[in-house]
Amino acid sequence: MNFFTKLPGYLPGNLRKLLWIMRLVISLLLAGVMQVYATAYGQKVSLERKNIAIKDVFKEIKIQTGYDVLWQPGQLNAEKKNNCKICPDAYR
Repeated sequence: MNFFTKLPGYLPGNLRKLLWIMRLVISLLLAGVMQVYATAYGQKVSLERKNIAIKDVFKEIKIQTGYDVLWQPGQLNAEKKNNCKICPDAYR
């Protein structure tokens, strides 16, 4: 069976379909591996407070996870008091 033709960039139908299926399978496997990786290294934050400022919520997140929260002070009133309830099992 001759897989190659004289036209550059042209593949027969069966070979083209096989390569398309291989790309699809590799993409799905990569997406699955990335999901498992993200689940394994996800952080669990637990916080329940009343009348707490947003900047204090961000400080608490940094204490629990070690990660900084990026935000723009001009876009968000950091002194506004809110009730905050974050449970690690709420999104499962």
